Amino acid sequence: MRIFVVMLVMLMLLACGNDGDQSRLPSQQWGDINITIEFRPIPLRQGMNEFMIVATNSDHLPAKDLVVSLRSKPDAPWQQAIQDGNIGVYRRAVRLDSGDQTLYVYLRDRLEERVLEFPVSVSR
Repeated sequence: MRIFVVMLVMLMLLACGNDGDQSRLPSQQWGDINITIEFRPIPLRQGMNEFMIVATNSDHLPAKDLVVSLRSKPDAPWQQAIQDGNIGVYRRAVRLDSGDQTLYVYLRDRLEERVLEFPVSVSR
């Protein structure tokens, strides 16, 4: 029931905003887990930006207890995201440069791991 209430509140908040599609990167799949990334500020700016990674399984239930880390350069150290409750949401702020670049998302679920790449464009 708690998950339902949290998801309902999230959907209501998304419906209130008029930048919903502009604040979200295209989703990617990792096995049966769907990864969606939302960000703030809108649009992304040079400097620190907050990323919210939403992980759901094929039944549209939260994919919880993952290890999620982010970085903005292939040689930068990974920055582990913080799990926001047990609702499949992970948060982390990452420093971005201006211009086109890639947000790297490291995912680990038990013994399986994968790095997904999300192209982003950052204004000054």
